[in-house]
Amino acid sequence: MMDLNRALRDTNYPNPTGQGRFCTLAAAQLRPPDELGPRSRPGPPGRSDPPGRSDPSQERGPAGPGGAATPSGRQPTERMVSICMAGHPLPVLVRADGTAVFVAQPGTLLGVLDDEDATFPEVRVSLGAGDALILYTDGVVEARHGRELFGEERLLETLRGCAGMSAQGIAERLRAAAERFAGGRLRDDVAVLAARIPT
Repeated sequence: MMDLNRALRDTNYPNPTGQGRFCTLAAAQLRPPDELGPRSRPGPPGRSDPPGRSDPSQERGPAGPGGAATPSGRQPTERMVSICMAGHPLPVLVRADGTAVFVAQPGTLLGVLDDEDATFPEVRVSLGAGDALILYTDGVVEARHGRELFGEERLLETLRGCAGMSAQGIAERLRAAAERFAGGRLRDDVAVLAARIPT
């Protein structure tokens, strides 16, 4: 992230409007849990987990030494995702039971700040069977109905109803909800990416 920030900043020739180039980015790396090391809290400062869930990243125990099969004889499905954000809307973790929470921590835009001011905190979250990670552009939460925005609460409410759905189904339902809210007139580009751990 820092290398990309530096590359954008160092080659940032102003365009005719006098503004330099910048971008937002959401980066996620999915690995078996023993390849990414210790877990960290999934929520950014200022966001609280739902009642009864002190830390979703700590709920699941290890799958077994060296990724060995579980006592049932099945291969473990748990994965660890490492997330870094750069000015992008925070992704949502949807648990298999329908719990939906924002994960990751906000990071600075790429191509704007010097190294000492730019921050791209990494958060690691455990995903188990049936869990899904949802990334989306701001065109989703900024979909408008008059002066009202679709917003984060409608985003979470929509995703809570997606438990058990396929990744494609989750993405299609979220896009459809934003489009329906906006009366079929989405003003901004909308992209949704859903990654789901199979059951």
